[in-house]
Amino acid sequence: MRDRTMKFYDLCLRSNLCGGTSSVEELTRYAELLGYSGIVVCDVWQGPEKLAVLKAELARVQAQTKVELLLGAEIAVNSPSELSTALDAVRSLVPIVAVSGGTFAINQIACNDSRVDLLLHPELGRLDPGLDEACIAAAARNGVAIALDFRQVLYNYRKQRSALLQRMTANVKLAVASRAPLVVVSSAQSVWDMRDPRELIALASVLGLDFARSFATLSDAPARIVERRTGKPSVDAEPEQVVGEEKPETAQELNKQSDDAGPMPDMAAKM
Repeated sequence: MRDRTMKFYDLCLRSNLCGGTSSVEELTRYAELLGYSGIVVCDVWQGPEKLAVLKAELARVQAQTKVELLLGAEIAVNSPSELSTALDAVRSLVPIVAVSGGTFAINQIACNDSRVDLLLHPELGRLDPGLDEACIAAAARNGVAIALDFRQVLYNYRKQRSALLQRMTANVKLAVASRAPLVVVSSAQSVWDMRDPRELIALASVLGLDFARSFATLSDAPARIVERRTGKPSVDAEPEQVVGEEKPETAQELNKQSDDAGPMPDMAAKM
């Protein structure tokens, strides 16, 4: 019988080599305690020299852990030309490429470029969701995952958090309609920002995804990205479920795992 134990992946964490406060070793140790199968240390792209330092540190720590450690790069730029230049430079150097969104032009280009794996917080600093149907359709065609960024929720409060959740919910609805990939990331910059996988899954649920799809945002969806970029299978690949479609066997198994682990955490009480 196949082992269908759920495996979880956080595709965006930042180390103390680039603005974070926890080392790669500390992030890895805590990820293992939380039950992650793999993490991506996705420091902001600052050139090949700094990337080489991070790569060496990941290799050192990988020898000490069972958690799969992947090298990533977050591209944070202000103009389309800068984004194109950065993608040309970084794509061949790392398995996972994330783009920091917010500006509509950046969001649009990221969705239309298959070299991008994740579009982070497209709604950041906006009064609208930051994406439209054309952007989401392009993301679906190019395999660009829309990343639901827990850190943005964690560090916003009251009216700002409520408005942010509304914009994120709008993007989730568009992604579901177009079958664009969705993942949840912690964007943790220290071990104190990291969360149990079930807490990140709870965010997906709050944003309107059904039970099975909420789990997929931290398991199947990121695992497919890892497999596509590394060529190494991570989990048994199964077709993604669209909200409203039934997937009886998987849903029953996920419900059984949920019953065994206890109730879904209350996000509001945690933040």
